[in-house]
Amino acid sequence: MTSRLRILVSAYACSPYQGSEPGLGWGFVSELARHHELWVIVEEEKFRSDIERYLADCPDLSKSVHFFFIPKQRNRLLRKIWPPSYYWFYRRWHEDALELAKRLHSEVKFDLVHQLTMVGFREPGYLWNMKIPFVWGPIGGMGRFPWRFMTKVGFHGALYYFSYNILNWCQSRLLSRPDRKSTRLNSSHGKLS
Repeated sequence: MTSRLRILVSAYACSPYQGSEPGLGWGFVSELARHHELWVIVEEEKFRSDIERYLADCPDLSKSVHFFFIPKQRNRLLRKIWPPSYYWFYRRWHEDALELAKRLHSEVKFDLVHQLTMVGFREPGYLWNMKIPFVWGPIGGMGRFPWRFMTKVGFHGALYYFSYNILNWCQSRLLSRPDRKSTRLNSSHGKLS
């Protein structure tokens, strides 16, 4: 029988009652908790009430999963004006998660850290800096819209997907933190060709 690992999970989006990213986070956490002890860092505003409601109905999960919540600052007006501003606040959340992770690691001595959600290549978080075995993913967002379909989506669709493809291509080559993370892990985050 394999011994239970002590795993730190950064699951910004994690909910037993939502689909997509939060559902993916919850699914991974639930399955990992069957075999290991977890400390899970989650965004507070969107997901705390879901998790606490679930734990009130199913308290057994608390035996193997310890949840920690960090609020993410928001500027909803700025986000409406310039949607990419989201990443400023999301990056700050990751910085706060790293500080909490360091404090927890000094007490727990984790065997592994897993950057679980959000899973886009643009934001690897900072937990890879902890110098313990690190898992990143699943990783998404690196796809591209097939060029041959551009004529099928109309002018606005073609403009959007052309920009999407160019932006993904540029960011996969120019963003420094995914490259630094990959270099530290002696791996590749899969540059687009």
